[in-house]
Amino acid sequence: MVRRTWLVSALLPLLYVESSLSAGFQITEHSVVGMGRGFAGFGVNHDDASSLHFNPAGMSLLGEQAQFGLSAINSQSLYEDIGTTQRVFNGVGFSTIPGQGNDDDGGVSAVIPNTYLVYPYNDSITFGVGIASPFGLATEYDSGWVGRYHGIESSLKTVDINPSVSWQASESLSVGFGVSAQYAEVVLSRAVYLAPLSLADGFVELEGNDWSFGWNAGILWQPTVSQRLGISYRSPVKHTIKGERDLQAPAGASPAQAAAIGAGKIDAQSELELPESVYVGYWHQLNPEWALSLGARWTRWSRFDELRISFPGSSNADDVTPEQWHNVWMANIGLDYRWNDRWTFRGGIAYDQSPVPNRELRTVRVPDNDRIWYTLGFSYTPSSQWRWDVAYARLEFKGAELATEIDLFSASPGAFTETLNGNYDDASADIVGVQLQYWF
Repeated sequence: MVRRTWLVSALLPLLYVESSLSAGFQITEHSVVGMGRGFAGFGVNHDDASSLHFNPAGMSLLGEQAQFGLSAINSQSLYEDIGTTQRVFNGVGFSTIPGQGNDDDGGVSAVIPNTYLVYPYNDSITFGVGIASPFGLATEYDSGWVGRYHGIESSLKTVDINPSVSWQASESLSVGFGVSAQYAEVVLSRAVYLAPLSLADGFVELEGNDWSFGWNAGILWQPTVSQRLGISYRSPVKHTIKGERDLQAPAGASPAQAAAIGAGKIDAQSELELPESVYVGYWHQLNPEWALSLGARWTRWSRFDELRISFPGSSNADDVTPEQWHNVWMANIGLDYRWNDRWTFRGGIAYDQSPVPNRELRTVRVPDNDRIWYTLGFSYTPSSQWRWDVAYARLEFKGAELATEIDLFSASPGAFTETLNGNYDDASADIVGVQLQYWF
């Protein structure tokens, strides 16, 4: 048991993720095997330990094993401006001027790790622990880009530690349950519009973090030796993100001007409720070589109605960004082909809905839209104790248009506004995953 504890402790610092390619900022890349088949099955496929995350009842199909995976992401999210405008009060009336700044690519490169450990206690009870990242976000733009007042850096990192247990109630029925201790860390930054004070742009950054808790549960039913059906649920996790806001005055600002704009650090906090999901998975062994997997996931993104940042102990008004996201589905289909005892090949397709309702509510922090996953993968088993899994995914995003209006100068609401008009037409991502499985 010491060796298993050591493995989990050693890998915990690696599970620190800040990139998401699933709808909203939900992460699906918890299994390289699953990615190879478009994540179809969601925990009922019996061929890797990510069942612990997707459906803990699926652990009843596994042996004593450890699993370590990494997925490397390269994303492109190029913004092309089509007429950003600023409406400014000139002392007599309003005038409209074009926004200033360059187009930019908010896409990033990142690595998503995960690890799982499964231990069958007896013929009916199996324990496990997983360390993964169910949510994450990273976009980053140049400080002088045209949308700098809407956002420059946006980062959400999560680490979810998920001990679980499954019980095989009968030959055909298993149930599972787990609890989650989840850490979240947020960084948000943007430029500050100070033209009414005859100053260059300022800069503001907010940082905060929190620990919170949730749970997950699942059922697995096997009506025949060649078919399985599972349904599972991951609860919402409500975070109170606490930290500070740091507003930096531009070079050349006098101490009086810096004080007038509230430069310096103050406490900040925000309520962030990460949503629940329901997973449905189906697996069918068509013949000794071929297996079909199907999946569906529903996520309750309607919980994300607004991004509100408050400043306790300060007279500053809340910073509010309306979101009004809606609930979404992901649908998956995948095939496995077992060539021989050493080699298995996979392919899959998934359709992933975006929760962003329209172009007026789409933001540069999450310039999201529907996407399709095209995936391929294989497994190589050199011995009865080791297996290597490799997968590749190509994501094609539907074009995402923005027409997002914000107040530029909080001291005079409505007097200075900007409407960011543009497109993210050239958005895509490539993911390569490698995973090692070891059976004790």
